[in-house]
Amino acid sequence: MKRPDLSARNTTHGLSSLPEYKIWCGMKQRCYYTKHKSFAKYGAKGIKICERWLDFGNFYKDMGARPKGMTIDRIDINKDYSPENCKWATSSEQMRNTSRTRFIEHNGKKKCLTDWAIEFGLRPGCLIVRASRGYTDSEILFGRSR
Repeated sequence: MKRPDLSARNTTHGLSSLPEYKIWCGMKQRCYYTKHKSFAKYGAKGIKICERWLDFGNFYKDMGARPKGMTIDRIDINKDYSPENCKWATSSEQMRNTSRTRFIEHNGKKKCLTDWAIEFGLRPGCLIVRASRGYTDSEILFGRSR
C-alpha cells in the first residue's frame, strides 16, 4: 500500500519565514492565548482579530510588507485588529498610543505630554510629575503660579 501524499494538504501560504507572520502570530496569541503575558491587556479586555485576518494571507494582503523598524498598531486601542483600525507604526508612535498615555489640551490642540514637552523645550519627566500631582492641563504645561 502506497503512503498518501500529504504535501498538498500540509502546504500553506509559504510565508511563515516573514517578519509579518511573526507579528500576526503575536497578535493572535495576545488575543486568544490565555497564558500569554499580554492576554490581560488584549483578549481579556475583549480585543479580537477580525474574521478576515484569522487567515494570514488576508492579513498580509491588507497590511502589506512591514516597513523596516515598524510594528503593527491599532489606531483606536479599544477596538479590534482589523484593516480599518491598524497601521504600521514606529515604536515612538506606538508609545504615544497606549492606555497609559496622558493627553493635554492647550489652545485647541490635544497632544501627549511628550509632544508638549518637545514643543516647549521641557523635560517630559517634569510634566509627568506635575500630572501625577493633580495639576490642571495648563498647570502641567506652565507650572503653578505662586
